[in-house]
Amino acid sequence: MALTPRLRKRIYRANQAVPMARLMMRLGYRVTGADAEQQFACDLHGKDSKPSARLYPRTNSTYCWACHKSRRPVDLIQEHEHLSLEASVSLLEEMFDLPSIPLVEEYVEIEIQEGPTLDDEIYRAERLLLTLTQERTLTQERTLWAWERFDRVLTLAEREELTPEAAQAVLGSLRERLLDDVRGTQAGHSP
Repeated sequence: MALTPRLRKRIYRANQAVPMARLMMRLGYRVTGADAEQQFACDLHGKDSKPSARLYPRTNSTYCWACHKSRRPVDLIQEHEHLSLEASVSLLEEMFDLPSIPLVEEYVEIEIQEGPTLDDEIYRAERLLLTLTQERTLTQERTLWAWERFDRVLTLAEREELTPEAAQAVLGSLRERLLDDVRGTQAGHSP
């Protein structure tokens, strides 16, 4: 599974914001909330009769000598709860009340010196559509509608049935409508 930029941000934020000692205590590990290094029994490799792992609060990580693995909060919850990477991050966000990262922030806008061209608008619209499709942000029906509209504009522009300026305007309008849909979805409204 390829990591989207948004999921990467969420993983990084969870690994930074979730205190490993607090997470471990919530998962039932016998550690104190102190900021000191401490040994603990790791159950991820089976029964651990002698503490084989160490908590490193300074780096917000652990290392288990029996597993031969270093773990950050996302790794620990993923292995402990047998979850997917995205589900692990979502669980940590819920457990520690981390605010969601808005999807709209992910889009990289192109700095254009002389004003956008049709190619620039095609790139922006396609990038937005790809991200919305990967993230499943909108309904399937709305996503399909947007792709069909995008393809239709490109086809008409190729056939010269639509001027480059008109195609650019339609794609810009489509992109703005989709961003409004995303904002509405994040605010709790259905597009």
